[in-house]
Amino acid sequence: MASSTVCTLLTPFDLIPPKVYIKFVIYLPLQPSRSAEEVYANLQQGLIRTFQQISLLSGKVHLRPPSSPGWRPGQLEVRHDKVWNPPADLSGIPRQLKKKDISAELDCTYEELKDDGFPFSAFEDELVITAPFVPDVAAGVDVFTAQANFLEGGCLLAGAIHHSVADGTGMMLLMQAWAAHCKAAASSLTSKEIPQLAARLHSGTLDRSVLDKAWSQIPERQHTSEVESKTWHVLGLDPPVEHKYAATQVIDRVTKRLVKKTMQSSIFYMSGTQFAQLKKDTASRDKSLATISANDALLALFWRCLMKARVNAKHAASPSENEEALLQSPVDGRAAFSSNVPRLYLGNVVLVNQIYMPVAALVRPTTTLHDVASCVRESALKINHDSVHDAYTLAREVQDYTALKHAFTSLEGFAMMITSLVALPFEDFDFGDRLFGNQGKPDNLRPLMGGFNRAFRLCVVLPQKAHGGLELLVSLFEDEMGELISDKEFSRYATFLCY
Repeated sequence: MASSTVCTLLTPFDLIPPKVYIKFVIYLPLQPSRSAEEVYANLQQGLIRTFQQISLLSGKVHLRPPSSPGWRPGQLEVRHDKVWNPPADLSGIPRQLKKKDISAELDCTYEELKDDGFPFSAFEDELVITAPFVPDVAAGVDVFTAQANFLEGGCLLAGAIHHSVADGTGMMLLMQAWAAHCKAAASSLTSKEIPQLAARLHSGTLDRSVLDKAWSQIPERQHTSEVESKTWHVLGLDPPVEHKYAATQVIDRVTKRLVKKTMQSSIFYMSGTQFAQLKKDTASRDKSLATISANDALLALFWRCLMKARVNAKHAASPSENEEALLQSPVDGRAAFSSNVPRLYLGNVVLVNQIYMPVAALVRPTTTLHDVASCVRESALKINHDSVHDAYTLAREVQDYTALKHAFTSLEGFAMMITSLVALPFEDFDFGDRLFGNQGKPDNLRPLMGGFNRAFRLCVVLPQKAHGGLELLVSLFEDEMGELISDKEFSRYATFLCY
């Protein structure tokens, strides 16, 4: 290992999510007079500056060597340059950013793609980025990789970040940084001249030891033996069992679930007016009860209507009273952890709100969205300072991280995960208007769902638009999707946009 290379040990919370790439595509319109070569060169310069500011992003994720002090199976580290400096010859630099002309494969212009709603069916994930869903960390994998895909009038900027390095908040922060550096490079500004970016990426934001430091300052920490076993569910995990796994099984457990049967993804649109109506319809009538949040309302609508679609497609008769539906909803735990944890801390601080409800009750016509939203809120209140601290205590003391078993959803049964990105600041992305249209703002952002659609029941509430509307990403099998589209309750709040 070169003397300039450092190893950043990933935190216990970083080791909890599935070791997969989070893949996404950002839709960027181009100024009419600008070429793909100019735009690609700007994206290169922006990413170079981002790597110089966040050197960890330029590195690779590896399994930690067994010879390391305090080693435990499944621990990960990022190996990267202490200070990243590009070589004098910038051809092909940085290697993490590729360029591709996709005009022939799509056979349409950017504007035509936009008019169709940026449909998933326009291309396979592999066309716009080649990163595998489950990369081999034993061989070492890039923390971040991207591909700039060009067609007439626009760029589809696809990226993949390893989930062990960042959660949704971290991913958004990194992409905001890249966008800001692209804008600065096009305007011949230095990074120091972007005060907003400097404020967001202060040292605490990038410090991987910040969680341990904050945890060590908790006055009355419980010992692992005192933490209730149900706290594992706050981590989205089943309590560990006493047996050992080979290191490769951390990959195998997910890989074996990539079955041939694949769901399809669709986008539904909820206007600002429909969103306001949903919040009104789910609001608490009794002022003494906990206030139902906008996110609770979205989760309630999603969960009830998607479960109705799945039940109607699966059963000729109603489900039995003893069948339970499970909703898992990731929660940003930064605020609950400690005031000393930056709200834009780069690493993973994802907890899971795990909600149970009898399937029959969830889909029953007499059950209201308010009833479901109240159930979501009641469960969410259990994620607080104490439960987050207890969860970190458990995560720190795991003796074998390869033996963790996700209580994650499968394609069968009555479980699902809904990730809500509604509050993430996508509207703050600004690549600059010298090269990009729409005043430098992307037209849209979409997760790439190919890997998830073969393995997990995952749906996503996408970031809210400036005008108040939002998009709902729904993944279902074909017969289930037909049931959802014909559901009058769901149609009251959301309109089908595209496949």
